[in-house]
Amino acid sequence: MNCTGPMGLFSATCEELLRTPIQDRAYPAEQWGFAFFLTIALEAPIYWLGLRTKLSLRRIAAVLLILNLLTHPAVWYLWPRWAFRAGWDFRTYALACEIFAPALEAFTLILGFKIPPGRAVVTSILANLCSWWIGAWIQS
Repeated sequence: MNCTGPMGLFSATCEELLRTPIQDRAYPAEQWGFAFFLTIALEAPIYWLGLRTKLSLRRIAAVLLILNLLTHPAVWYLWPRWAFRAGWDFRTYALACEIFAPALEAFTLILGFKIPPGRAVVTSILANLCSWWIGAWIQS
C-alpha cells in the first residue's frame, strides 16, 4: 500500500513506515503540541457523532480534552521508549498504542462519564483509528 499524499508530498510506503525500528527516544517535544491539537481536531467530529445524544457540545469538548490528556502524552513519550526496550518495530508499537488509547478512553467514558459501553468502545476505536491513519499518512 502506498501512502503517497497530494502532489507526491509523502513518498514512503506504509509498509516502509511500519517496518521502521523504534528509536530509544520519545517523539520531539517541540512537535507534541501540534500533534496533540491535530489529534483533537481529527477526533472531534467522531466523538461529537458518538456522544451528541448523551452529552452537550461543551461537555464533549471537555471529554475529548480529558481523554487525549490521558492517552496522548503516554503514546508520545512513554510507549516509544517501552517499544525500543522490547525490540518492537513501528507496526508493533502502533498496534500496542492503538489498543491502549481506545481501551483507556472507552474505560474512562464508561466509568467517568456514564456512556453506554457499546457506544464508548465504538466511538473511541473509530476516533483513534481516524487520527492514527491520518497521522501515519503524514509521517510517511
